[in-house]
Amino acid sequence: MTVQHTATVTLYPRVRGAQQPLTGWIAAETSDSFEVTFPRLAGDALPLGAVLEYERTTDELLPAQVIAVESGAPGVAVLRPLIVPGASEGRHYQRTITVLPLETPVMAMSNGRLTTCKVVIIDLSAGGAGLIAPKPLDVGTVMGINTPLLDGLPDIDIAAEIVWRKQLHHFWRVGTRFTNVTADQQALLLQRVAAEERRWIGALDGS
Repeated sequence: MTVQHTATVTLYPRVRGAQQPLTGWIAAETSDSFEVTFPRLAGDALPLGAVLEYERTTDELLPAQVIAVESGAPGVAVLRPLIVPGASEGRHYQRTITVLPLETPVMAMSNGRLTTCKVVIIDLSAGGAGLIAPKPLDVGTVMGINTPLLDGLPDIDIAAEIVWRKQLHHFWRVGTRFTNVTADQQALLLQRVAAEERRWIGALDGS
């Protein structure tokens, strides 16, 4: 469920003094992410994958990761609080949070028309991937996803069916299920999931 409201939030870089805090408005929120709108956002202010701290209505600073961003006036970013939940009930495959969200171009149907856009892979399992897209992608259509090179592993070109979508405010959350996966592709995906898990643990440990 997406909740839309206009509460303020202040973002701080993890290294204090690196830049001025950014204040914006929470335009939409889900159980594991929130979208923030800014009057103006410089192109280098919030790099994709950056970890920062944020403050809402209390004085408590909490860590979060930038998982989508669009600079400009106005600007917008999607943040994911750095909380690792337990495995979801009924989920067959382990799903891991990607430490550095992976941006990749895709061709997919949007409102009945073929479109090309860049999506961000924000989580990955051997069974599917979670994405953030700048436009609504039609449920039930199949698109090609290339999981970018990581830790010396080969790229994987794989077909993915869109099984759900959820609008934040500017961006869309999209869930996919991989289709016609070969045994070799699934083995590579499992290696990729394990590599991402190691990167995630390393990031939490500060290594």
